[in-house]
Amino acid sequence: MRYLGTISCKGVLTSPAGGSARASLEIECFQNKGGMLTSSGELEADPHALALAKGQNDVRFVTDDGHELKLMLTSDKKGSSGGPVAHVVASGDLPSVHQGSLSWPAAIESTTAETPSPDPASGS
Repeated sequence: MRYLGTISCKGVLTSPAGGSARASLEIECFQNKGGMLTSSGELEADPHALALAKGQNDVRFVTDDGHELKLMLTSDKKGSSGGPVAHVVASGDLPSVHQGSLSWPAAIESTTAETPSPDPASGS
């Protein structure tokens, strides 16, 4: 398994049990020999939000820049900042290595090809 790096981000945690809360996520990413990405790390959020999310199958974390991750909370503890932290396994829109560093690819602006208008002089 190859270590790709660590990424930290802020976003919104949403639980199927109801409610959402601001949260901070720090995950380490790895790539196995088959090329599959795996990721785990720590989620820091309001204690009530973590309690609602624990044991749920469809916990979502959407980063401030729009990347959606599915989280499974595996345990909880006190973080280095003294706040409540849960250990998580992340899947979904995981970051990957781009130009030597771990990140999400930059948003690609969509461009639409304009269809030329019929030329009235040609009669079409």
